[in-house]
Amino acid sequence: VKDSFSRLDLSIEDFARLVEGQWVWHDGSPATVTARDRRWSAVSSPSGLEDWQRAWSRGEPDAAIFRPALLAEPGVHVLAAREPEDAPDGPIVAGAIVSVSGPVAGVGNVFAVDGDEARVWREVAAHSRELTGGLPLVGWEAGESLEKAVAAGCVRLGPLTVWIR
Repeated sequence: VKDSFSRLDLSIEDFARLVEGQWVWHDGSPATVTARDRRWSAVSSPSGLEDWQRAWSRGEPDAAIFRPALLAEPGVHVLAAREPEDAPDGPIVAGAIVSVSGPVAGVGNVFAVDGDEARVWREVAAHSRELTGGLPLVGWEAGESLEKAVAAGCVRLGPLTVWIR
């Protein structure tokens, strides 16, 4: 159960807290991106989605939770980054999912193979500006990922909790 405002106590119903995080917001303004930008593109094929999931999950074989039908959803953009020196089919080194819905774009599943998620947030903000016409970005993060999002210019909006039974 995703408690979007961290207001529920589901422990009385035999639920346990799986994760506590924070909603984050980025205003959609141009972001500062390092001089050595990676090449970002939308994943458009089932095999590309498999490659993306392998990078996102750090190679965990049971992590294939995203189905190819996701690629056909209007407003959903599975983004992958490759280093400039790599061929177009080189390994994915970072990624995120951007979902446009109304006056904002949701950002989730942010990852960097090298752990530099702050850089990924900055680059996704810059790429999303072109992709969404400058819509503000919202998402949620926890732990070290939250600190990296804030370091990249995101603002904390408030808590959320994910419960599991």
